[in-house]
Amino acid sequence: MERFKTAGSIHDKKRSGRPRTATGDANAASLLAKLVVSPSRSTREVAEECGTSQANVSRILSVNHFHSYRMHFVQKVHGDDTDMRVQFCERFLERQTNQPNLETDIC
Repeated sequence: MERFKTAGSIHDKKRSGRPRTATGDANAASLLAKLVVSPSRSTREVAEECGTSQANVSRILSVNHFHSYRMHFVQKVHGDDTDMRVQFCERFLERQTNQPNLETDIC
């Protein structure tokens, strides 16, 4: 409460010291441009190509609301899965008619 009373805000003051250059606007723009061209590249590959650390790449992605890309297969679809999925959808639609707020209640 004291910080709010004296400074009018709860946020930290700007720190002294050398600013980060590896995550600056110029480096961030070139790094993001490379990821837009080929989004399936790993952060390690991009870090090596840009001559920066993997932590800097992750920091730039986070600040710019990007997510690192990693493709992985969760499950294999079998022959009878289609019928089970259709049954699930039919049951869900039936419940939705009886309970209008079902989507919001689930979350």
